[in-house]
Amino acid sequence: MAKSLVYVNKEMIIGLSVPYLGSEIQVVTEVSVTGGFNWLIQAQVSETQKKGTFAQIRDMPPETVANKLVTSMPVSLKFDDVDVFTNQLKQWDQENNVGKLVAVSGVLKLPNISNDDTFNPFAPQSINVSTFLYYGAECFACELTGDSIKLPVYFDKEALQLISYCNNKSVEIVGALGWVPYYDVGRNRSINSILKGAALWVK
Repeated sequence: MAKSLVYVNKEMIIGLSVPYLGSEIQVVTEVSVTGGFNWLIQAQVSETQKKGTFAQIRDMPPETVANKLVTSMPVSLKFDDVDVFTNQLKQWDQENNVGKLVAVSGVLKLPNISNDDTFNPFAPQSINVSTFLYYGAECFACELTGDSIKLPVYFDKEALQLISYCNNKSVEIVGALGWVPYYDVGRNRSINSILKGAALWVK
Protein backbone atom coordinates (compact mmCIF):
# COMPACT_ATOMS: atom_id res chain seq x y z
CA MET A 1 0.00 0.00 0.00
CA ALA A 2 1.31 3.47 -0.86
CA LYS A 3 2.24 5.66 2.08
CA SER A 4 2.87 9.40 2.37
CA LEU A 5 5.27 10.80 4.93
CA VAL A 6 3.38 13.47 6.86
CA TYR A 7 5.69 14.28 9.77
CA VAL A 8 9.30 13.68 10.74
CA ASN A 9 11.35 14.92 13.70
CA LYS A 10 14.87 15.49 12.34
CA GLU A 11 16.80 15.04 15.58
CA MET A 12 14.93 11.90 16.60
CA ILE A 13 15.02 10.24 13.19
CA ILE A 14 18.77 10.74 12.84
CA GLY A 15 19.43 9.39 16.32
CA LEU A 16 17.28 6.32 15.68
CA SER A 17 18.74 5.73 12.20
CA VAL A 18 22.48 5.65 12.93
CA PRO A 19 22.50 2.09 14.40
CA TYR A 20 20.70 0.79 11.29
CA LEU A 21 22.01 3.01 8.49
CA GLY A 22 25.39 4.12 9.85
CA SER A 23 26.56 7.72 9.98
CA GLU A 24 26.91 7.88 6.18
CA ILE A 25 24.57 6.91 3.35
CA GLN A 26 25.74 6.20 -0.18
CA VAL A 27 23.68 8.08 -2.72
CA VAL A 28 23.80 6.07 -5.97
CA THR A 29 22.69 7.15 -9.41
CA GLU A 30 22.84 5.19 -12.65
CA VAL A 31 24.64 6.88 -15.55
CA SER A 32 24.48 5.61 -19.12
CA VAL A 33 27.88 5.70 -20.81
CA THR A 34 28.29 5.36 -24.60
CA GLY A 35 31.61 4.97 -26.39
CA GLY A 36 33.07 3.69 -29.68
CA PHE A 37 35.55 0.84 -29.52
CA ASN A 38 36.92 1.19 -33.12
CA TRP A 39 36.79 4.30 -35.26
CA LEU A 40 36.90 2.23 -38.48
CA ILE A 41 33.96 0.12 -37.42
CA GLN A 42 31.36 2.65 -36.45
CA ALA A 43 30.06 0.42 -33.73
CA GLN A 44 29.29 1.58 -30.24
CA VAL A 45 28.75 -0.07 -26.94
CA SER A 46 26.51 1.27 -24.23
CA GLU A 47 26.72 0.35 -20.59
CA THR A 48 25.15 1.50 -17.36
CA GLN A 49 27.46 2.45 -14.58
CA LYS A 50 26.55 3.09 -10.98
CA LYS A 51 28.10 6.26 -9.65
CA GLY A 52 27.62 7.46 -6.13
CA THR A 53 28.84 9.61 -3.34
CA PHE A 54 28.72 9.33 0.41
CA ALA A 55 26.69 11.83 2.43
CA GLN A 56 26.68 12.30 6.17
CA ILE A 57 23.30 11.23 7.51
CA ARG A 58 22.99 14.46 9.51
CA ASP A 59 23.31 16.49 6.28
CA MET A 60 20.54 14.65 4.44
CA PRO A 61 16.89 15.76 4.38
CA PRO A 62 15.07 14.14 7.31
CA GLU A 63 12.39 12.80 4.93
CA THR A 64 15.06 10.84 3.02
CA VAL A 65 16.50 9.44 6.24
CA ALA A 66 13.03 8.44 7.52
CA ASN A 67 12.16 6.59 4.32
CA LYS A 68 15.50 4.77 4.27
CA LEU A 69 15.13 3.81 7.94
CA VAL A 70 11.62 2.36 7.59
CA THR A 71 12.76 0.12 4.72
CA SER A 72 15.88 -0.99 6.64
CA MET A 73 14.23 -1.87 9.95
CA PRO A 74 14.26 -5.51 11.08
CA VAL A 75 10.89 -7.22 10.59
CA SER A 76 10.86 -8.07 14.29
CA LEU A 77 10.49 -4.37 15.13
CA LYS A 78 7.56 -3.69 12.75
CA PHE A 79 3.96 -4.27 13.82
CA ASP A 80 0.83 -3.95 11.69
CA ASP A 81 -1.45 -4.36 14.70
CA VAL A 82 -1.54 -2.52 18.05
CA ASP A 83 -2.83 -5.63 19.83
CA VAL A 84 0.11 -7.72 18.62
CA PHE A 85 2.51 -4.95 19.58
CA THR A 86 1.26 -4.62 23.16
CA ASN A 87 1.52 -8.40 23.53
CA GLN A 88 5.13 -8.17 22.37
CA LEU A 89 5.80 -5.42 24.91
CA LYS A 90 4.89 -7.86 27.66
CA GLN A 91 7.59 -10.24 26.41
CA TRP A 92 10.13 -7.40 26.36
CA ASP A 93 9.48 -6.46 30.01
CA GLN A 94 12.83 -7.80 31.22
CA GLU A 95 14.80 -5.84 28.65
CA ASN A 96 15.75 -2.20 28.65
CA ASN A 97 13.07 -0.90 26.31
CA VAL A 98 13.62 2.82 26.74
CA GLY A 99 14.79 4.18 23.40
CA LYS A 100 14.10 0.97 21.45
CA LEU A 101 13.09 1.62 17.83
CA VAL A 102 9.70 0.26 16.70
CA ALA A 103 7.20 0.83 13.89
CA VAL A 104 3.51 0.40 14.73
CA SER A 105 0.44 0.74 12.49
CA GLY A 106 -3.08 1.62 13.59
CA VAL A 107 -5.73 4.33 13.53
CA LEU A 108 -4.59 7.64 15.02
CA LYS A 109 -6.96 9.61 17.26
CA LEU A 110 -6.24 13.09 18.54
CA PRO A 111 -7.99 14.58 21.56
CA ASN A 112 -10.48 17.44 21.09
CA ILE A 113 -10.57 17.22 17.29
CA SER A 114 -13.78 16.40 15.47
CA ASN A 115 -13.67 13.62 12.89
CA ASP A 116 -15.62 15.92 10.55
CA ASP A 117 -12.96 18.64 10.49
CA THR A 118 -11.11 18.83 7.18
CA PHE A 119 -7.51 19.97 7.04
CA ASN A 120 -7.01 23.02 4.82
CA PRO A 121 -3.32 23.63 3.98
CA PHE A 122 -4.12 27.29 3.13
CA ALA A 123 -5.84 27.93 6.44
CA PRO A 124 -4.84 25.39 9.10
CA GLN A 125 -7.38 25.15 11.88
CA SER A 126 -6.71 26.43 15.35
CA ILE A 127 -6.25 23.44 17.66
CA ASN A 128 -6.08 23.54 21.43
CA VAL A 129 -4.68 20.48 23.17
CA SER A 130 -3.14 19.92 26.55
CA THR A 131 0.64 19.72 26.49
CA PHE A 132 3.07 18.45 29.09
CA LEU A 133 6.80 18.00 29.53
CA TYR A 134 8.15 14.56 28.72
CA TYR A 135 11.89 14.37 29.44
CA GLY A 136 12.17 18.10 28.80
CA ALA A 137 10.21 18.20 25.51
CA GLU A 138 6.77 19.81 25.31
CA CYS A 139 4.46 17.10 23.96
CA PHE A 140 0.82 16.25 23.34
CA ALA A 141 -0.69 12.77 23.50
CA CYS A 142 -2.58 10.82 20.82
CA GLU A 143 -4.04 7.33 20.72
CA LEU A 144 -2.96 4.68 18.24
CA THR A 145 -5.83 2.20 18.24
CA GLY A 146 -6.46 -1.23 16.83
CA ASP A 147 -8.87 -3.99 17.82
CA SER A 148 -10.01 -2.12 20.98
CA ILE A 149 -6.42 -1.65 22.22
CA LYS A 150 -5.07 1.89 22.74
CA LEU A 151 -1.38 2.81 22.69
CA PRO A 152 -0.38 6.33 23.78
CA VAL A 153 1.82 8.17 21.28
CA TYR A 154 3.59 11.37 22.27
CA PHE A 155 4.51 13.97 19.63
CA ASP A 156 6.38 17.23 20.01
CA LYS A 157 4.05 20.24 20.21
CA GLU A 158 5.45 21.62 16.93
CA ALA A 159 3.97 18.63 15.09
CA LEU A 160 0.35 19.43 16.02
CA GLN A 161 -0.84 20.99 12.74
CA LEU A 162 0.64 18.22 10.59
CA ILE A 163 -0.47 15.42 12.89
CA SER A 164 -4.01 16.82 13.02
CA TYR A 165 -4.37 15.98 9.30
CA CYS A 166 -4.08 12.30 10.26
CA ASN A 167 -6.89 12.31 12.82
CA ASN A 168 -8.95 9.11 12.51
CA LYS A 169 -6.76 7.84 9.65
CA SER A 170 -4.77 4.65 9.25
CA VAL A 171 -1.10 5.46 9.83
CA GLU A 172 2.29 3.92 10.50
CA ILE A 173 4.43 5.52 13.20
CA VAL A 174 8.14 4.98 13.68
CA GLY A 175 9.53 6.06 17.01
CA ALA A 176 11.24 5.16 20.25
CA LEU A 177 9.71 3.47 23.27
CA GLY A 178 9.50 5.59 26.40
CA TRP A 179 8.83 4.69 30.01
CA VAL A 180 5.78 5.71 32.06
CA PRO A 181 4.17 4.13 35.14
CA TYR A 182 2.01 1.06 34.45
CA TYR A 183 -1.41 1.69 32.92
CA ASP A 184 -4.22 -0.33 31.33
CA VAL A 185 -4.40 -0.44 27.52
CA GLY A 186 -7.49 -2.64 27.28
CA ARG A 187 -8.37 -6.32 27.71
CA ASN A 188 -6.91 -6.23 31.23
CA ARG A 189 -3.46 -5.69 29.80
CA SER A 190 -1.08 -3.36 31.62
CA ILE A 191 2.11 -1.97 30.11
CA ASN A 192 4.55 0.75 31.08
CA SER A 193 5.58 2.06 27.66
CA ILE A 194 4.51 4.80 25.29
CA LEU A 195 5.68 5.46 21.74
CA LYS A 196 7.50 8.75 21.14
CA GLY A 197 6.73 9.54 17.51
CA ALA A 198 9.68 10.33 15.24
CA ALA A 199 7.97 9.92 11.84
CA LEU A 200 4.45 9.26 10.62
CA TRP A 201 3.13 7.93 7.34
CA VAL A 202 -0.55 8.05 6.38
CA LYS A 203 -1.72 4.99 4.45
